[in-house]
Amino acid sequence: MGNPRHGRPVSEWSPTRRWAVRSLRQGRGVRSDAGVGLLDIAVTALVIGLVLIPISDLLAVSESSLATGRDDLVAASLAGQQLQQAAATPFSTFIQNDYGQTRSTQIVGGVTYTITQDVEWVGQGSTTNDCVTGAAASSQIVRVEASVTWASDGLGTPVSAATTISPAITAEPTSTGLALPVLTGPAGAGVSGATVTLTATGVSTRTVTTGPDGCAYFPSLSPGTYTATVSATGYVSEQELASPTVSSVVGSGNTVVLPPLYFAPAGLLEVTGDTPAGLVPATGLTYSVGNTALQPLGWYSAPAGTTELSLYPLSGGYPTWAGDCEDSDPQGVVTGTSTPLYPGTPTPSAAPVASGQLAPVTAQLYPLPVDVVTAAGAPVAGATVSAVPTGADCQTPIASYGLVPTGSGGLGTTGVPLGHLTVTATSGALRGTATVWVTPAGLETTAGTPIAGPLVVTVP
Repeated sequence: MGNPRHGRPVSEWSPTRRWAVRSLRQGRGVRSDAGVGLLDIAVTALVIGLVLIPISDLLAVSESSLATGRDDLVAASLAGQQLQQAAATPFSTFIQNDYGQTRSTQIVGGVTYTITQDVEWVGQGSTTNDCVTGAAASSQIVRVEASVTWASDGLGTPVSAATTISPAITAEPTSTGLALPVLTGPAGAGVSGATVTLTATGVSTRTVTTGPDGCAYFPSLSPGTYTATVSATGYVSEQELASPTVSSVVGSGNTVVLPPLYFAPAGLLEVTGDTPAGLVPATGLTYSVGNTALQPLGWYSAPAGTTELSLYPLSGGYPTWAGDCEDSDPQGVVTGTSTPLYPGTPTPSAAPVASGQLAPVTAQLYPLPVDVVTAAGAPVAGATVSAVPTGADCQTPIASYGLVPTGSGGLGTTGVPLGHLTVTATSGALRGTATVWVTPAGLETTAGTPIAGPLVVTVP
């Protein structure tokens, strides 16, 4: 049935009210070559009256006869007025200030109406998005849609009206500019409501909110290098960035249409370190996920201590492992080669990620026993122990893992990621370090020699 404060489904409208709004939606308008705005909306005398009747006169209608219809009438009038204003605004000013999505509110009779205007480039005689194909640089036609919603104690359905506008042939805004399509994926829809901020050295910042086509269009730019930053609450890019940037050089006399930036609502992977029974995981762990779309390494590492990874819904999902260096990956290779570090180790299962959903996944941890002793070989109980990854291609900042303190016999065992580690033990003023390579088969020296028993750290 829908929320009565935000309207009800179209199927519940009376035939008369449904027909009135449909007439507005069928409207089209064209701006002549001289730049004069002409709204060509095919409507009946009723709808024309709604546009022309002042709002104050609409309020005079009897409450008893139009208890639920008054809001519809006011909304239709506001939508029509919004299109009239768009057509009457000089095109260069309109495309500079109003491209994308803008919102305003108006209070009438104690009811707050929200007017949403969406502006997008379309081809001649078309209602489809031309931002991706680059037609924004040449079509010189924009589609304008005004949608009005409201909140009141009565019932009402959001009202929309649309038209198209063409600038004068000599209009300059389409000759020099930048267009950035923001889409949910290669076959996805445009991202509506994303904020795109354009900056350049010595040039004022401009901000556009994308409309239904997902296009951010910035006309009338001075030649130079520009950076567009995109943001939307809960969205991430293909490279797992919440605020991705795209840079481009804009020359004189051309409009640059950038390749689409893919930006979608994130999904969440909830990662748990999987350890042998009774083994305590290290603290401050990092977790990584892999996908060939992630550049340049093919994997992404979340900040240390993060257990819920906010990820783009890439096809194929994400194999997940603990650690953030090349040698943390069970499928890692020797730097500069294709030689596997851990031959025969299976690839972690790929966890699917869907927008707005949370999926649990485990990452394998491996035992690291540490024996802390004095220079005389006596066990050191209660020593504080930590480890820092020292392998190749580690993400920055490099994580520091907290290991379990040593017990009464000077020994403590912790679950850690694969890879080369520098282990540090401290006990009061005493401090010592040792290096180790944690592999699926057990502990080795950094040179690859197996270590029998625990890693020994001497605190002199």
